Amino acid sequence: VYAPHTASVWYSPDAARYIEEQQPVDRLPDGSCLARQPYVDLPWLVHHLLRYAGEARPLAPPAAVDAMKATVRRLRERHGDV
Repeated sequence: VYAPHTASVWYSPDAARYIEEQQPVDRLPDGSCLARQPYVDLPWLVHHLLRYAGEARPLAPPAAVDAMKATVRRLRERHGDV
């Protein structure tokens, strides 16, 4: 599959167990992991990470971090902090 971009993504310990079955990861002492997530565009990446319901967040590139923050901000404005 063609994915011209890669993001550095942190996954929680719960999500890390699944992610490491799908792709190479760097495990962290607390059980979480860092992965290089290939993606085609930022909307796809944000959608992919939102599926993990707060158990994943982009660390780099800055555009991915900003896209996730903007999406979370819009969701909070629309649905409030629940």
